[in-house]
Amino acid sequence: MHVERVQVDGGFLDKLDIHFKPGLNVLIGARGTGKTSLIELIRFGLGAEAFTQDAAIRGNQQAKSVLQGGQVIITLRDGEDRWIVTRDERDEWPRSERPIPSVMVLAQSEIEAVGAQARGRLELIDRFRPDRAETDRRLNQNIATLRSLTSEIGGILAERSSILEQILRLKGVREENSNILAQQQDLLESIEATADQRKDVERLQHFAATLSVREGIYDRTLEKLRGSHEDLLKIEGGVREIEEWPSSAGETDLLTKVREKGIEASASLKKALGVIKDAGLEIDSLKRRNSVDRENAEERARTIRRELNELDVGAGELTRRANDLAERVAQLGVLEELEGDRLEKIAVLQKKRRLVFENVEKDRVTQFESRRDVATALKELLGPELRTKVIESGMTDEYTSILMSAFRGSRLHYNTLAPQIANQMSPLELVEAVESNNVQAVTEAVEIDSNRAASVTAHLQSRNLSDLISAPIDDAVDLFLLDGVDYKKTDNLSIGQRCTVVLPFLLSSHGELLVIDQPEDHLDNAFITGTLIESLRARSKDSQFIFASHNANIPVLGEADLVVRLDSDGRRGFVQHSGILSEQETAQAITSLMEGGAEAFKRRAKFYESVLEVESG
Repeated sequence: MHVERVQVDGGFLDKLDIHFKPGLNVLIGARGTGKTSLIELIRFGLGAEAFTQDAAIRGNQQAKSVLQGGQVIITLRDGEDRWIVTRDERDEWPRSERPIPSVMVLAQSEIEAVGAQARGRLELIDRFRPDRAETDRRLNQNIATLRSLTSEIGGILAERSSILEQILRLKGVREENSNILAQQQDLLESIEATADQRKDVERLQHFAATLSVREGIYDRTLEKLRGSHEDLLKIEGGVREIEEWPSSAGETDLLTKVREKGIEASASLKKALGVIKDAGLEIDSLKRRNSVDRENAEERARTIRRELNELDVGAGELTRRANDLAERVAQLGVLEELEGDRLEKIAVLQKKRRLVFENVEKDRVTQFESRRDVATALKELLGPELRTKVIESGMTDEYTSILMSAFRGSRLHYNTLAPQIANQMSPLELVEAVESNNVQAVTEAVEIDSNRAASVTAHLQSRNLSDLISAPIDDAVDLFLLDGVDYKKTDNLSIGQRCTVVLPFLLSSHGELLVIDQPEDHLDNAFITGTLIESLRARSKDSQFIFASHNANIPVLGEADLVVRLDSDGRRGFVQHSGILSEQETAQAITSLMEGGAEAFKRRAKFYESVLEVESG
């Protein structure tokens, strides 16, 4: 895949139209003519990620500033297939009829950042992985499932917690009920209550318990319906209205079917909201009927209590207390069943989640093996000066960062505790310990005292465990440069040395689009004319590089397939010339801009020739 054409509609580069070629394309021009702006427009237009947050912010701002309300239009080509990607400053993402392949765009400061940052070094290796798309897609899908299952478990745990609180409030009610029933039995015998009276008391107490259980069921059901209604309202509020088809886009509205689908989706949501509302009304009706039944039952109970009070003062109050306790015992039984049901659901979901987590671990092993193979292949390709080492699951920084964020607001010393946990417990182990309040598991794994472990589990129970379960634990990559007789990690190298490590990796990835703003920055000419130029000359036919440069060695010795000279009148940047290297106008553009003019070039050449002849003589 390569960029065939870039057009700009509006802003500083308005009416810019460049047809790029496969191979090496070099943008030249004085400062302020739009080279960097064009690089950032390509990044913006294709939605390419930046290696640093600072580069992402500055690049996005520059692209929007250059467009000034306009848009960038990029034509991509893959074999005989062509498609167009467009984006204006209002678009959150590029608009494309098909997925946009991975593109690497690097601003001036980003090359050395690739070598300095762990994520950048990993991305450098991943560019060579043949299985990357499929493995990463499967991994991301499994991680999304982990988040969903953990969120579902969290919801059920919250329900169970509420149920347990209600059960706790009913603690001792069975024993109290047994005592009151025994007292009621003795009393009814002592006052010689009739058989019918005894049956009425028993029947009404049983019926009151049944009505109480029903009321609890109705209340819980109504609460769930309200929650579902609120969730659907949020979804309905997120459905965006599709814009009208403007006449400037043609007479035929090509979005008619899409708009119909949008209307159909909105109608389905409204219908679902209506169904839930009707269900709520049905519950309200059942609650009213239950209230009437309770009033009737209570009226009958009052009549019986009056009859019993005539036989013995206090008998009616005793049966009333027995009635209340019967209701509470019935409620307790239902709550215990609900709590058991929630435990079973949690166990099923946790088992399912463990299987998904196992698949995630398998995918990560596959990733590691693929990266290790890449490192081995690069050793042969790049020679002895550069070395690569892949450490399995060696990058826990993001997991640690998520833990630190989760612990903020607690009294825990999270700066030391978070890395300790990240190194000793996998996200799944930690989440399961928190969900089950398994303080001992945290104590033993992290080697901290039980009080501190209890604080950890208690605090994390109030946090979003979906973020924890999906915390990325990725492989770490170290890059080394032979400096004298020792290999040094890029962490310990100068900016220029980091660039000399990173660029050979970037240029060795054949078949991908690489866009760099001034790759020669921080490099000496010896490296440029040696390593960099040799890599450019060895490029494959299906590679495409788009470089903005001020160094003549890159287009000339790199045998550029296209040289584009940009110029500006102060208000607008434009293409002054676009042509192949062998064209006279191209050579004139290179010498005037990059060599100080033809005369300066000749004088330098004459000077070097005379000095070198004297030395050789």
